Amino acid sequence: MGKPGLFDRRHLLFAAAGLSGVALAERRRGGSRFKPAIDLQDPRVALESYIKLRGSTGDHTVFQPYEGDIFQVVDGRVSTPLCGFRGLQKSIWRRTADGYVNRDFDIGFYVDYQTREVLKRWRNPLSGAEVDVYHYRGGPSGGHFTVGAKANDVYGEATGRWSIAGDQIWHTASNWGERPNPVKPSEWPLASSGETRLGSMSISFAGRVDEIADPAVQQARSLQVWTNTTSWMPWMEMGQRPGFNLWRWIGAKGTLVQQLDPALVADVEQVWPGYVSGDQSWKTPTSGLQDYMRLKRGLPLTD
Repeated sequence: MGKPGLFDRRHLLFAAAGLSGVALAERRRGGSRFKPAIDLQDPRVALESYIKLRGSTGDHTVFQPYEGDIFQVVDGRVSTPLCGFRGLQKSIWRRTADGYVNRDFDIGFYVDYQTREVLKRWRNPLSGAEVDVYHYRGGPSGGHFTVGAKANDVYGEATGRWSIAGDQIWHTASNWGERPNPVKPSEWPLASSGETRLGSMSISFAGRVDEIADPAVQQARSLQVWTNTTSWMPWMEMGQRPGFNLWRWIGAKGTLVQQLDPALVADVEQVWPGYVSGDQSWKTPTSGLQDYMRLKRGLPLTD
């Protein structure tokens, strides 16, 4: 943390908003008490608050189960759900001399929209074709979080938009752009959405002010709300059909291992033994796109 105590209690600064005469009278009578807000203008406070919402200021492995739905977005059509999904993110956090570092991992499954059962086959409502379903891994990714420096964190870092309403606090970040598509239409005429992949996402972490402000709390309980509009997923075999996938998920960050859904734990452990029970992870960065291409080519998944 640089100097000892860089993120200790004295740096949890609070806004010095004035009290009206009525409020002062209420305090003298033992009535409602004024609750100051966190001073998120202080970059040190903003960074620690973000790390508490997103992960942990201590050396911890943080789990986040999540679930959501994927819609089709096609001009002139009602955006109906294509399927659902559920998964388990794992984020490993460590303190350093000047801040924090982390590594993120993700294992997820596409599920039937109604029954929430994991899909093996899926019927494309636009083409009518039935296809195999390829589930996904993500990571490792992560960053080095320090005051005044960019961590290249996909979740937005502490420089996103902060909001406080009563005793609740949330942080939102958005990004968008395009990149070359590794799934080329010349090789993958049905799986490829085109030469580039387009995407835009908005990510929020929401928690409680009292947990963020408490110096004894290293990882605050929070909900993650994530919306992602992106080019068609390859396994859906939409080809170069105009349109997008719209993802929306909610995740419960900081869920204790013993409180995780046993069925979800069993599913992820089957994909990667020790992911939960032994804190085992793969080392080679991958994504759902990369895993899909390897499996379709008959290659094993990377470790």
